[in-house]
Amino acid sequence: SSKDSTAGLSRTSKLLIGTFGLLITFGLFIYDHRNSELHDDLISRGRRIEDELGVDTGIFRGRLGASGIFKHDIATNLIYGVCMVGWVAAVVIVALSL
Repeated sequence: SSKDSTAGLSRTSKLLIGTFGLLITFGLFIYDHRNSELHDDLISRGRRIEDELGVDTGIFRGRLGASGIFKHDIATNLIYGVCMVGWVAAVVIVALSL
Protein backbone atom coordinates (compact mmCIF):
# COMPACT_ATOMS: atom_id res chain seq x y z
CA SER A 1 0.00 0.00 0.00
CA SER A 2 1.20 3.51 -0.73
CA LYS A 3 0.96 6.28 1.82
CA ASP A 4 0.19 9.87 0.86
CA SER A 5 3.22 11.93 1.93
CA THR A 6 1.02 15.03 2.25
CA ALA A 7 -1.69 13.36 4.35
CA GLY A 8 -0.89 15.39 7.48
CA LEU A 9 -0.87 18.76 5.71
CA SER A 10 -3.80 21.12 5.44
CA ARG A 11 -5.00 22.17 2.00
CA THR A 12 -3.69 25.67 2.64
CA SER A 13 -0.25 24.27 3.44
CA LYS A 14 -0.31 22.20 0.25
CA LEU A 15 -1.29 25.31 -1.72
CA LEU A 16 1.56 27.30 -0.19
CA ILE A 17 4.09 24.54 -0.86
CA GLY A 18 2.94 24.23 -4.48
CA THR A 19 3.12 28.00 -4.98
CA PHE A 20 6.55 28.11 -3.35
CA GLY A 21 7.79 25.29 -5.62
CA LEU A 22 6.47 27.11 -8.69
CA LEU A 23 8.15 30.38 -7.70
CA ILE A 24 11.48 28.69 -6.96
CA THR A 25 11.38 26.85 -10.30
CA PHE A 26 10.57 30.08 -12.13
CA GLY A 27 13.40 31.86 -10.29
CA LEU A 28 15.85 29.14 -11.31
CA PHE A 29 14.63 29.44 -14.91
CA ILE A 30 15.33 33.20 -14.90
CA TYR A 31 18.75 32.65 -13.27
CA ASP A 32 19.70 29.95 -15.79
CA HIS A 33 18.46 32.03 -18.72
CA ARG A 34 20.63 34.97 -17.65
CA ASN A 35 23.67 32.70 -17.25
CA SER A 36 23.04 31.37 -20.77
CA GLU A 37 23.01 34.96 -22.10
CA LEU A 38 26.33 35.67 -20.35
CA HIS A 39 27.80 32.41 -21.70
CA ASP A 40 26.74 33.26 -25.25
CA ASP A 41 28.20 36.76 -24.94
CA LEU A 42 31.52 35.40 -23.66
CA ILE A 43 31.70 32.89 -26.53
CA SER A 44 31.07 35.74 -28.98
CA ARG A 45 33.84 37.83 -27.41
CA GLY A 46 36.22 34.87 -27.50
CA ARG A 47 35.51 34.35 -31.20
CA ARG A 48 36.14 38.02 -31.88
CA ILE A 49 39.47 37.90 -30.05
CA GLU A 50 40.51 34.76 -31.95
CA ASP A 51 39.53 36.48 -35.20
CA GLU A 52 41.61 39.56 -34.34
CA LEU A 53 44.58 37.31 -33.50
CA GLY A 54 44.21 35.43 -36.81
CA VAL A 55 43.29 32.11 -35.19
CA ASP A 56 41.32 30.03 -37.69
CA THR A 57 40.33 27.13 -35.47
CA GLY A 58 40.60 27.89 -31.77
CA ILE A 59 38.63 27.12 -28.67
CA PHE A 60 35.84 29.50 -29.68
CA ARG A 61 35.94 29.64 -33.48
CA GLY A 62 36.44 25.87 -33.71
CA ARG A 63 33.38 24.95 -31.64
CA LEU A 64 30.85 22.67 -33.26
CA GLY A 65 27.45 24.25 -33.69
CA ALA A 66 24.37 22.75 -32.10
CA SER A 67 22.12 20.83 -34.43
CA GLY A 68 18.40 20.16 -34.55
CA ILE A 69 16.71 19.96 -31.18
CA PHE A 70 20.00 19.27 -29.39
CA LYS A 71 20.49 22.80 -28.13
CA HIS A 72 20.98 24.06 -24.60
CA ASP A 73 18.08 26.52 -24.73
CA ILE A 74 15.63 23.91 -26.01
CA ALA A 75 16.63 21.47 -23.28
CA THR A 76 16.43 23.97 -20.42
CA ASN A 77 13.13 25.40 -21.67
CA LEU A 78 11.69 21.88 -21.85
CA ILE A 79 12.89 20.95 -18.36
CA TYR A 80 11.75 24.16 -16.69
CA GLY A 81 8.50 24.22 -18.68
CA VAL A 82 7.53 20.70 -17.64
CA CYS A 83 8.44 21.43 -14.00
CA MET A 84 6.40 24.64 -13.96
CA VAL A 85 3.41 22.92 -15.56
CA GLY A 86 3.67 20.25 -12.85
CA TRP A 87 3.70 22.86 -10.08
CA VAL A 88 0.79 24.77 -11.66
CA ALA A 89 -1.18 21.52 -11.94
CA ALA A 90 -0.50 20.73 -8.28
CA VAL A 91 -1.59 24.21 -7.20
CA VAL A 92 -4.75 24.07 -9.34
CA ILE A 93 -5.69 20.61 -8.05
CA VAL A 94 -5.30 21.73 -4.44
CA ALA A 95 -7.06 25.05 -5.09
CA LEU A 96 -10.03 23.30 -6.68
CA SER A 97 -10.33 21.01 -3.65
CA LEU A 98 -10.62 23.93 -1.19
